[in-house]
Amino acid sequence: MNRSADIDILAQKGKLIPANWQTRLPNNSVPSASPTVFLVRKGNPKQVKDWDDLVRPGVTSVIPNPKTSGNGKYSYLAAWGYVTQKGGDAAKARQFVTELFKHVPVLDTGGRGATTTFAQREIGDVLVTFENEVYLLQKELGEDKYEVVYPSVTVLAENPVSLVDKVVDKKGTRKVAQAYLEFHFSPQGQALAAKHYLRPQVSEVAQPAFKKLHTFTVKQEGVTMTQRQSNQEPEHVIQLRAELKHALSLDLEELGLLEASSGEYESTFIGVHLKTAFQPIYDAKQGDIYGYEALIRPSLFGTLGSTPEFAFTYAEQSGKLVQFDRVCRSQHVLNYRAIHQETACCF
Repeated sequence: MNRSADIDILAQKGKLIPANWQTRLPNNSVPSASPTVFLVRKGNPKQVKDWDDLVRPGVTSVIPNPKTSGNGKYSYLAAWGYVTQKGGDAAKARQFVTELFKHVPVLDTGGRGATTTFAQREIGDVLVTFENEVYLLQKELGEDKYEVVYPSVTVLAENPVSLVDKVVDKKGTRKVAQAYLEFHFSPQGQALAAKHYLRPQVSEVAQPAFKKLHTFTVKQEGVTMTQRQSNQEPEHVIQLRAELKHALSLDLEELGLLEASSGEYESTFIGVHLKTAFQPIYDAKQGDIYGYEALIRPSLFGTLGSTPEFAFTYAEQSGKLVQFDRVCRSQHVLNYRAIHQETACCF
């Protein structure tokens, strides 16, 4: 995992591990970590050097959706911490983060999708992601295409590990699973983490490639990423999701989406036949659902064709939806985010 909150759910909701799971291994069960950094195209044409540059006119960034991605949540918190770590208050941090996301043309559902958008679709001037992802991308596509930019302040994304007690006890694999986790904290395991561009956290391992940075952790920031995001969730976004649910004649509770992780249903909306995948948005700390993400896959009726461009033009002319962005690719089907015309809120 890259968030302790994800493992906490196993303890709090699933009762699969003890609440004190972090105390069972060194360093609060965190063997490695990776800071959030910037990747720019060769030559750094927009001269991006720090977080402030990401909100300059004409500069766009690719960041995963904080609602669906751990990578995105860390990017959100890194931008927030850039303000607060320098003495700014919550109001200034909220203002900065709000402005930052106005410069994000595509909100992919995960870090890998964001990397694809930046590298293959060549969208955005800056990719905001984990340091290890940056190095892996350079290794895959060539260092002559991109440059790494280290911001003055950034978050350190910790990678906690834990046994899932009920599973290992049921399968009789506790001994080997425990040995595997302990290896992560050994000198050999720490060296292996460094080899794959993750920063070792508990052992003296030669790290000549890692630049010294001013970092902070989620705990040091003094608030969980879940709380930060929940505080930022505008009420009208939830309302828009509710309206979409009504327009598609879906009773999400009756359909079981309160328990399921996703579901696909077809209906007609603004004159376009839609295949819609609803994803519940969970409060990671409480385990409750506080909204739904609707991934819209448009296709027009029968002989009218089914290209996204045609469907989107038709939708735009209706005056109800005006902007669509691809947010991820699943089984070769393009998923899109719709933005409401009047409020510019995603749903």
